[in-house]
Amino acid sequence: MGRCDPLCDDRSFDHFPAEDGLHRERGASFARKETPAESRVHTARTSGRCWVLVRAGSESGPVLYEGTLIDGSALRYTLAAGRPWLWLRVGAPWNLQLSLNGKPPIALPTEPVNIVVTRSRTRRA
Repeated sequence: MGRCDPLCDDRSFDHFPAEDGLHRERGASFARKETPAESRVHTARTSGRCWVLVRAGSESGPVLYEGTLIDGSALRYTLAAGRPWLWLRVGAPWNLQLSLNGKPPIALPTEPVNIVVTRSRTRRA
């Protein structure tokens, strides 16, 4: 199960459990409402077990999520003006699909990787 930091109140976080119901954790929305033009949505979906660490702003930023996602789980973050980028450490990227604003998922390497997600793109750190 993952851990969400409830103290980071400038974010929006959703965690969708797997269809089998084994993973029951759900995040809460903490962000102010923005129009679609102001925000960008980053989604991570799993096709197998994958440990993920998500930090706000940099590799030393506050932890937004840390945990192992199971097959069929997803994380969804809204990148707003107040938090324009995320830093991720992904333990099993071959089991993860990352997309930004509904675009096709990006290709990930076959070894653990650090990733930076901005409002306009997703890239290796």
